[in-house]
Amino acid sequence: MSLFSRLFLLMLLAGMAPLVPTGALLFYYQSQAKVNALSLHESLSSVTATAIRQYMQGLAARMAFTERLDLSAGGKARLEAQLREALAANPDFMLAAVLDAEGRPGARAGAPETLRRFGGAGHGADPVFLQARKTGQVVLSSFDSQDGVSVCSLVFPIRSGRYLYVVANAEPLLSQLREQRIGETGHIFLADTQGHIFRFDGEPAPGVRPEFLSAQFGYRPAARLEIIPAPEGTFVGAYRRVPDMNLCVLTLQLRDEAFWVIRLTTSLIIFFLLAIATASYFSALYYARKLSRPISALIDGAGRVIRRDFSTPVPRNAGWGEFSQLIEAFNIMLGETGRYDRLQVDRLLGEKRKLDLLVGMMRDGVILADENGAPLFTNHIAAGLLDNPAFIALAADGASGAREVTQRMSRRGRGLETFRADAGGSPRWYRLMSEEFLPPEGGKLKLIVLRDVTFEHEIDAMKEDFFNSAAHDLRAPLLGMQGYMKLLEASCSGAGAEYLSAMKNSSARLFRLVEDILDIARMESGALRPKTEQLDFAETARRTADSLLPLIEEKGIKLSLPAGGGAPLPVKGDARMLERLLGNLLSNAIKFTPRDGKISVEYAREGAFCRVSVKDSGPGIPPAALEEVFEKYRRLDDSPGKGYGLGLAIARKICELHGGKIAAANRPEGGAEITFTLPA
Repeated sequence: MSLFSRLFLLMLLAGMAPLVPTGALLFYYQSQAKVNALSLHESLSSVTATAIRQYMQGLAARMAFTERLDLSAGGKARLEAQLREALAANPDFMLAAVLDAEGRPGARAGAPETLRRFGGAGHGADPVFLQARKTGQVVLSSFDSQDGVSVCSLVFPIRSGRYLYVVANAEPLLSQLREQRIGETGHIFLADTQGHIFRFDGEPAPGVRPEFLSAQFGYRPAARLEIIPAPEGTFVGAYRRVPDMNLCVLTLQLRDEAFWVIRLTTSLIIFFLLAIATASYFSALYYARKLSRPISALIDGAGRVIRRDFSTPVPRNAGWGEFSQLIEAFNIMLGETGRYDRLQVDRLLGEKRKLDLLVGMMRDGVILADENGAPLFTNHIAAGLLDNPAFIALAADGASGAREVTQRMSRRGRGLETFRADAGGSPRWYRLMSEEFLPPEGGKLKLIVLRDVTFEHEIDAMKEDFFNSAAHDLRAPLLGMQGYMKLLEASCSGAGAEYLSAMKNSSARLFRLVEDILDIARMESGALRPKTEQLDFAETARRTADSLLPLIEEKGIKLSLPAGGGAPLPVKGDARMLERLLGNLLSNAIKFTPRDGKISVEYAREGAFCRVSVKDSGPGIPPAALEEVFEKYRRLDDSPGKGYGLGLAIARKICELHGGKIAAANRPEGGAEITFTLPA
């Protein structure tokens, strides 16, 4: 989502926020206004029902004359006279008749027209009479008209199972109901409990279904009616039952008229809400554009800074108010940053020229590669070596392609191997070293250094030649000296014999050193080859351990071999060389194991090889020297009597001549462990 869209939505929501409580208030107002309109109908129906009850109570009070009526079998004439007196005393009574339990009229009184219309036939099938007989209450019949006057019929239960049937003038009551109106379409109506609305002259009742009203009337004595369907339209209203009568007061008003003020008010409020929403929309649109323009310009300027483009400033006309000051400050910062960047670039270029000069003058080859092996930098020495097929065959196992060459060279580790590269007929020797490091900006890099060790190699060759020549020349005189010392030993005694024994031991040590130097020289030149044969290494180990037993017992060292000498371990090799290999390892362990220490020899078959381990309880080997101890003349202790550093070198050469490998390690519980393998 863009900045403009976010600002627009934020401002629009801020402008629209007041519309939510306004809408809730409008909803509350609508519901409350409807309640108030229906409350008016409910109040009118209740007041009218009270007035009708009072009117009927007045009629009932005037019915006291029924207590004096002569209801005897032979008093019909007297009864009619009493009824005429009652009519005279109550001008609004137009007819009075006494009905028996079956609704048949007995004595009656009234005007001839009224008697002809209302008092002639029996009332046994009249629903009004039947209801009065069933409930024992006063029952009002429907309204009718006689000579333009509204009349109604009432049935009053009296004593002896008789009923008084009265036709009364209802014009005062109905005129009072006609005068009470609710708006233009609202009126007050009377209906019986079966839902039939009484019709008045000149006032036709709405066509509301009686079944609907009857269901409502039977539910509760009074209620509001929010929806009343009728052919004339939908009405609202309320009803109230008149106590002790089959009469209900019903108010009806067209729904459109009853709620038109509510609808008008709602329409006005909705209009204003829409106006506010429209104003909020266009205001948010205007200010979002106004705000997003300078911010977007600053964001674009920051993006150019990230791309190191310091030459394009932010337009000054993109902002307004405080944004103009911010853009001005940003452009000043942009210029200062550009100047600083150029200064840093110049400084870096100067440092790079110095570094290139330094690396270019080096005699060593330098290669910088990424983590996938792709060369990123090579000096001229490394470039020449990478083009030398002989060097690639030795250092990179004949790999093809610069990436594969650097990958294979970096996997050779820190490298103690030297590789020969002939250039222009002049052989040179290089030692390969590699290191991984993580620059601050991320991404693993590999640094490969091809160190020129030609001078060291030539010095080593000169030393080897010197030692070999010296050893060869010393061998014959030493043999002669040893012969003469044997002759002198037989003729000397006392102190002279002790001196002669010391000279003999020193010459023996010197002779062994000469033999070791000559042997390792023959091994390196290929002149000394193992005479392979099938032999039992377990027997070789026992024989070697027995030869060193005096030294072991002298220091109180406990030597352990596999129980019973171990099972036979057939190997293919030179018996004399293997005895020397194991003897050198045991001699080395005896030198460095303290008094009362422990040395153990373990061997087992592992696939196509036999694994042999010599373990001691000495001080162990420094981790940095675990590989160096196998180099010639390399010693961990420079004290006298600790050898000349050729024992482990000879052991490695013997192991390699047999196609095996040898390695040193430190034991977790202390001491050193040297393990070598031989073909089974």
